[in-house]
Amino acid sequence: NTSPGLALAVSAISSLCELTNYAGHVSETGRNILWQLVQDTALHPEKLLRQDVQRLSRWIEPDESERDRECDDRVLNGCSSTLHECKNRVLKEDDSNMHDAKKWKSVRLLLQDCLEVCTIISSERPINYLQSMGNMLEKNAAKGSVAIEASKLILQGLNHSSGFEDLTADVVSLSLTEMAINLLSDDASKHAKNFPQLSSLREYLDFGNGSVVEKCCEAISDFFKDHGNEEREVSKPGLFGQLEAVRLVAYQCDCCLDVPMKEIRYSLEEKGIDLCKECYNNGKRFAHKKKFDKNVDVIINGKTVGGETKLSCEDFGRLEPVRVRERMEISVEQPPRKQSAVSEETMDEDEDLEKALQLSLDDKTQGEITQESASLGNQGFEEFLGRVFNFFMEMFSSSLLSSGTN
Repeated sequence: NTSPGLALAVSAISSLCELTNYAGHVSETGRNILWQLVQDTALHPEKLLRQDVQRLSRWIEPDESERDRECDDRVLNGCSSTLHECKNRVLKEDDSNMHDAKKWKSVRLLLQDCLEVCTIISSERPINYLQSMGNMLEKNAAKGSVAIEASKLILQGLNHSSGFEDLTADVVSLSLTEMAINLLSDDASKHAKNFPQLSSLREYLDFGNGSVVEKCCEAISDFFKDHGNEEREVSKPGLFGQLEAVRLVAYQCDCCLDVPMKEIRYSLEEKGIDLCKECYNNGKRFAHKKKFDKNVDVIINGKTVGGETKLSCEDFGRLEPVRVRERMEISVEQPPRKQSAVSEETMDEDEDLEKALQLSLDDKTQGEITQESASLGNQGFEEFLGRVFNFFMEMFSSSLLSSGTN
């Protein structure tokens, strides 16, 4: 429970910042306190308090993309931890309290609020959602999934109280969105065979209540119908268009591992190697000293580059500059790194190279880029649809086989 004093204090400070257009320095301790407050009030029943806390964050972090990323991460972590605590409390209840209508009503309202908040973030800012899932996974928070935590509570509620059927569609839709974000934005090989969210979907489909099964099937159908129509729109990329665009532009440097590389990457396609500008400059000095000898591996920042076949000094001379086209604003950045010293000669050569690159690359029109994003989004949608379809076919096949043996 939050004291009325805290709510008043947050509202007063937020209003004061707006009136004075505050632009002063905030200590690291103050920032941490505010972000923790955002997390702790993520599902607070007083929505006005939540709004005031998030409004206050504008004066702590003026950069909108950075603020959205931090705020989304804190809100999602707050949702996950609140659901986890709620689930533990429910499981500790003795049988006499398991049918307490007032208790289950509170749980249902909490879940409803959580699903609403998470659905907005996952659909409007899926990359922020992906990053937060990764952070939660590192903390071993329900395999990085809010939908999984919510499903555990909903399934408990379905067995002990009414009204939880109405939450089925929302949690199924969020589960599918999480699966799409995992598959299309992360290492697909890690997730292709085992989506933990599928276990929850199976439980809803196996549930004895016909209304629950019907709502689950309708939610799955609506998800693919809505996103299928969305990806055919050219004016604005949908969920799958955003994810595909990010996956395409998120090149990682094979030396320092920074991701995503911006503006220019230096690539040798036959070896599958990409270097950022700083690593390229460092490697260039080394290769030049070794006279681009084919028998000498390039060493950048104390290590070689490449897998089994290392990048040689001769190979280095064949790296091609490639412009990284950002199809949309990408909110996945790394902390700034210290720049190493580069000779004036190297800088001049790089400036000439970039100028030549500017002249040699033909920019596409905005309409062509948007059309390309829509096309890529449709490909990602079809890929995801195929994977989910295969899951349901395997599930139905297993059900038919088990029915035949009984």
